[in-house]
Amino acid sequence: MQDTSEMRFIDALIQLNHENANVRAGALSLLERVGETTAEWRQRVIDRICHYLRHGHHGHIDDETRKVAQKILTDHLSPYGEGSLWSGIRLDLAGAHLVSLDLTKADIMAADFTGCRFTGATHFNGVGFGDNAMFDGSTFDDGVDFHGAKFEGPASFQRCSFQDHVSFSHTRFQSMTDFSDSVFSCIAGFSSTAFDNLTVFIGAVFKKDALFPGVQVRNDAIFTDVRFETEACFELAKFDAVVDFGNCHVGIDMDFSVELNGLYSPTLPPGFRLVRKGFLEVAVVKERRRGRTERIGSSGRTRGGPHI
Repeated sequence: MQDTSEMRFIDALIQLNHENANVRAGALSLLERVGETTAEWRQRVIDRICHYLRHGHHGHIDDETRKVAQKILTDHLSPYGEGSLWSGIRLDLAGAHLVSLDLTKADIMAADFTGCRFTGATHFNGVGFGDNAMFDGSTFDDGVDFHGAKFEGPASFQRCSFQDHVSFSHTRFQSMTDFSDSVFSCIAGFSSTAFDNLTVFIGAVFKKDALFPGVQVRNDAIFTDVRFETEACFELAKFDAVVDFGNCHVGIDMDFSVELNGLYSPTLPPGFRLVRKGFLEVAVVKERRRGRTERIGSSGRTRGGPHI
C-alpha cells in the first residue's frame, strides 16, 4: 500500500497536467505540503517544481503558476521566506525563464541555471553555493545582485549577457571561476571580491565601468583579450599570483592606485608594458617565496606611469 506522501505526490503530478492554471497552481502547493511534512521527499518535490519552471504546461508557463513555483523556492531556501528551511537542496533550472527571482541568503547545495533568462530584479545576495554553480549562457535582462555570495565549488558564467547593472561585490569564489566571453553592458561591480582559485575572464567585454577596487586574487587569473571599453578600476587590488592581462583593450583608463602613507599613489603593478595604444601585453607578476620574480611573456621590467 502506498504511503500518504507518495499518494499526494502522484496526485499533484496528475494535476500539474490539468488545462486549468488554477488547478496547476494548487498542484504546486500540494507538492510543497508533501515536502513540508516529509523531509526525505523534499529534493524530489524541488525537482518537480524545477521541472515545471523549465517546461511549464505543454511548453508554456503562465505568470501565476511561475510566481507560485518561484515562491516555493524562496520560502524554503531563503531565510527571508515564509516557510521552513530545506537544506541540502540541488536546483536544476537550466533553460528556465525566471522573473524577479529572490534567493537572498539561500543555502544551496548545487545549482544549474545554464541558459536561463532572468527578468526583473534578481537577488542572489548572500547565497551560499556548496558545490557547482552553473550559469553558462544565461541572460540577465535587468539588475542582478550577488553581493556577499559564497561559491564553495566551481562557478561558471561563460557567455553570459548582463544587460543591466551587476554586483559581485564582497563575493568569495573558492574554486575555479570562469566568466569567459561574457558581456557586461552596464556597470559591473567586483569590489572586495575574493578569487581563491584559478579565475578566467578570457574574451569578456565590459561596455561600461568595470569596478574591481580592493579585489583579492589569491591564485592565477587570466584576463587575456578582455575589452574594457570605458574604465577599469583595480584600485587597492591585491594580487598574490600571476594575473595575465595580455592583449586587453582599454578604452579610457585603467587604475591600479595603491595606498602609501595614507595617500593614493597612481602606479602600475610590476611587469606591465604598453605595446600599443589601448592595449596591454602582459601581466602582473607573482613574487615567489624563494625571492625570484616570474613573469608571463614579456622581457624587461617596466614600471608604468600614473594610468593607462
